[in-house]
Amino acid sequence: MKKIFPALFLFLFNICLSQQPQDFSLASPNGKIKVNIIINNKITWSVLHEKDLILAPSVISMTLDQNEVLGKNSLLLNSKREKANTSFASPFYKKSIVQNQYNLLVLNFKNDFSIEYRAFDDGVAYRFITKKKKDITVKGEEVTLNFDQDYNTLMPYVRDLRNPKDPYISSFEAQYENKKISEFAKDTLAFLPFLIDFKNLKKAVFLEANLEDYPGLFVTNTKSKAGFEARFSRYPLQEANGGFNNINLLITERADYLVKTKGTRNFPWRILVISENDTELANNDMVQKLSEPAKIKDISWIKPGKVAWDWWNDWNIYNIDFKAGINTQTYKYYIDFASKNKVEYVVLDEGWSLEEDIMKHNPNVDLEALIAYGKEKNVGIILWSSWMALTKNTAGILKNYADLGIKGFKVDFLDRDDAKNGKFSL
Repeated sequence: MKKIFPALFLFLFNICLSQQPQDFSLASPNGKIKVNIIINNKITWSVLHEKDLILAPSVISMTLDQNEVLGKNSLLLNSKREKANTSFASPFYKKSIVQNQYNLLVLNFKNDFSIEYRAFDDGVAYRFITKKKKDITVKGEEVTLNFDQDYNTLMPYVRDLRNPKDPYISSFEAQYENKKISEFAKDTLAFLPFLIDFKNLKKAVFLEANLEDYPGLFVTNTKSKAGFEARFSRYPLQEANGGFNNINLLITERADYLVKTKGTRNFPWRILVISENDTELANNDMVQKLSEPAKIKDISWIKPGKVAWDWWNDWNIYNIDFKAGINTQTYKYYIDFASKNKVEYVVLDEGWSLEEDIMKHNPNVDLEALIAYGKEKNVGIILWSSWMALTKNTAGILKNYADLGIKGFKVDFLDRDDAKNGKFSL
């Protein structure tokens, strides 16, 4: 009997502790940005820039199988803080060296999960981390973005008429529309990134990073008309050819979950970039700093360069003694142009092969002759392919054309952002 009372006391103490709000704050290195986190029956975060409220308290959570909600009545075990001021090389980025200074707060909860927050001088980010022993199923993720006023936005809506029944099938080529938060088109989605225009020239851009084996984030309006909430493309179970020229892989059946994934993993970063003037937005490195390092160890074979693109000028060349079009002579002309103007590559866009089978060539295009001609002129050849055609035998197709001397592929018409196409690999 005596052993029961201490256990009962500890149980009741934990319940009471979990019901008491717990506050945490995290400041950027220069002190201008402050993240406030409140842990109660839900977890909210808010962001200040100096005295301006950038993000009003907004709820975050993640729902797993067995109706386990990470972020609902969660018991905090401990917290950890760190400061970082490092740099790393980034050979193919706009900067060869990226400075990476931030303050970090990790909140560790019962049920084997954590939430990590980072505060930079030009933005903030958070992500969920799980440490489950077995694989998990993510049923949903709650991401809300609340604001204290009806600010103007620059928002790219999803309006893809090729498949209006499935708003998650999109070319991601929408024009950005300048409208207030309350004017978000009803029953539509928008993709990332999008911008919020505050007073005093300040702006914030919401985006994500380290997106791997997980669906991309879309947003829709909230009932309050003062914010947004996340939507995600559920995992595809059945697919069929369709869309433009029948070269898309459309989804005909979806699961009731986002992804089945490893139980121990880091999830994508949710990022709020904050600027005091527009030039800072163009100079922001947040996605680069929050993404995982490259998994390719030997990068010596990757040669970035400019590309001469046939689609841009529609094969519209003149003062020639042959008929322009998708043929060997036209592409040799483009190779000559690229060589003369020190352009490293020429793209052979749609038409060089059968659209549904890129192992079968257009008889008017002598691919091996063009590869050899380009080699003489120090110009590499890049080929176009639909994603659908490349998924049929990815490794085999790439090896075949690499052996021929092709330098790369321009992969087109993905038109999706679900966990399956996010896991597309060799």
